[in-house]
Amino acid sequence: MNYQNFEKGIILLTASFPGLNFNPKVFWEMLKDLEDKNFLTGITTLIKDTPEIYPGTNVIALIRTKSNKNNNPLEHQGQCVLDKVQQWEKEQKQ
Repeated sequence: MNYQNFEKGIILLTASFPGLNFNPKVFWEMLKDLEDKNFLTGITTLIKDTPEIYPGTNVIALIRTKSNKNNNPLEHQGQCVLDKVQQWEKEQKQ
């Protein structure tokens, strides 16, 4: 992800949960491997679905979980298998 989108996400997060302090350096290090779209989806989903964040809550883990909500690796894996089966069927017809 690029740092500009990260900053946008942190601004949304701090505005939505003003009572909590977030360390941007730690968040950047733990979340920079996410794609921009997935990160921002995770932030907005967290904000929409979470009425309150309690002290001790692992917000980084929540963001990662929400970021991967629509990015199911098993679904992708299943699509890859389906693609291979369809390719094999095409080859058998030739």
